[in-house]
Amino acid sequence: MRNMSNIEKQVCQLHNFLEEKEQHERYCKGGAAAAWMIIFIISCRFFFFIEGSDCGSLD
Repeated sequence: MRNMSNIEKQVCQLHNFLEEKEQHERYCKGGAAAAWMIIFIISCRFFFFIEGSDCGSLD
């Protein structure tokens, strides 16, 4: 097997990633939605932490 160039490796990795992502979306749309909510909440908290207030705080 010949050595692949970096670009070829990246293309292969990207292809594998997209294939896995497609299968993942097929099997766990609910899980993906939950993950996006967690990411959104963390991003929100992080943003408001920088701004000096608390995200979603009712205190």
